[in-house]
Amino acid sequence: MAMTEWFFPITLLPGVGLLIMSTSNLAMGLSNELAMLITDEKANREIVKAKIRQLSRLNRSLTALYVSCAMLVISGLIGGITPAHQRFLLKLAEVLVFISIGGILVGLLLLMSYSARAAQIKKQQFEERI
Repeated sequence: MAMTEWFFPITLLPGVGLLIMSTSNLAMGLSNELAMLITDEKANREIVKAKIRQLSRLNRSLTALYVSCAMLVISGLIGGITPAHQRFLLKLAEVLVFISIGGILVGLLLLMSYSARAAQIKKQQFEERI
């Protein structure tokens, strides 16, 4: 990463921040729904368990996204304060960027899995009520 490119990792933060915000909203909504289902004696226990697994999936996604944000910030700092002749630190910053992009990918894959399964769970819930 050249001295002029130190800001690249920082430019990714708004997008990751939006992913974190939307995932947090999903987790809060699911948590509220679970709170209602748990108090409902008629609630299907299998659906409740599936929703708990979904909440866990969202939390793992959030963790991956938070760690990725931290790595992006650290790599931006390293790139911004490191002189061009200290190649080791600049390489470290590049590696952190690649690892953080991998973490973002993991978070997105977990969100894709969440979305696919959420549709199946909702379908099961609706079919149960018919």
